[in-house]
Amino acid sequence: MSELFNAYDAYLIGRKSGIGNYLFFGDSPGGSNEKLALSCIRYAIEYLLRWSREMAIKKFDRVTIERLKLGKMVSYIDYPIYVLPGDPKFILSKLYPDRIFIQPEECVEEIYKRILEDGIQFPREFFTGEDGFKRFAICLSYLIRNYKVFHSLEDIYQFFSSPEGNQFLSLYRLRSPSFQLGINPIDVVYELTKEEEDSRLYYCYYLFLSKKDNLF
Repeated sequence: MSELFNAYDAYLIGRKSGIGNYLFFGDSPGGSNEKLALSCIRYAIEYLLRWSREMAIKKFDRVTIERLKLGKMVSYIDYPIYVLPGDPKFILSKLYPDRIFIQPEECVEEIYKRILEDGIQFPREFFTGEDGFKRFAICLSYLIRNYKVFHSLEDIYQFFSSPEGNQFLSLYRLRSPSFQLGINPIDVVYELTKEEEDSRLYYCYYLFLSKKDNLF
C-alpha cells in the first residue's frame, strides 16, 4: 500500500501528473482494484484530512473528491446500476458499512432528481427486467408526490391512461423508456396502489381502456 500512497501523495502535491496504472490490475472496477482504491480514499480521509468517521460522513462530498484528486480512485469502484458513479454516500458505505447503509429506493430517487435537474441520461438498462420495473415505479411515485396533485385514486388511473398523462411522462423523461421497454404506466400505478381499496377494479377498467384505445 505504501507505494500507492506515495504515488498519490506525489500526484496530490503536483510532483506527478497522475498515478501509475502499474499499481492496479488493469482498468476494470471492482475486485482488487476497488480494494486498492478504497484504501487510498481512506488514507486521504483519515490520514491526510485527519477526519473522524463522523466528520467524514458529514463533509465528504463530490467537491472533496475533486479537491483531493480522487477521481481515478472512485472510477475503480463498482457501482450498482441504481447509484451514480462517484456517489460520495455509496463510497462511504463501502468504507464504513457499519455506519452507512444505502437504501436503493433513495438512490433511484436521487438519480431521477439529477436527471430532471441536470439533464443527464438514465444509466443503461436502468429500467430493464423486474428490478427495472421497480425503479420505474419509484420514479413514477416521485412524480406523483411532487409534480401533480390528484384528488382520488381514480384520478391517477384516469390521468395515466390519457394522452395528457403520456405528455406528462414525456415532460418528465419517463415516456421514452416506458414505450421502448413496454412498461405500461397503468401496471405501474397498480403496483404503487394495489393495497388500496378499489385499486384492482380501477386497474382492470383503465387497463382495458388503454388497450382498447391504443394509448399505450
